[in-house]
Amino acid sequence: MNLKNEINIAIHKSATLPELKSILIGYKENGGTREDAHLLLYELLQEASTELEDNLLRELLDFTIGFSGKIETIWD
Repeated sequence: MNLKNEINIAIHKSATLPELKSILIGYKENGGTREDAHLLLYELLQEASTELEDNLLRELLDFTIGFSGKIETIWD
């Protein structure tokens, strides 16, 4: 699974936040680490060209680091 590519394509196809979160969950279920997800999402954030992309990526980063609360956090 190429997380960076999948997230990038999904954002450009106007995916919703729950759809993007589902990609992250799939990445975790396939053995992806929090550290790798954080790094890839941060790289995408640096490449974001619109405010919407920026906002979505920041939300996804929150899910990876646990900032969004226990229920929304993907990694323990």
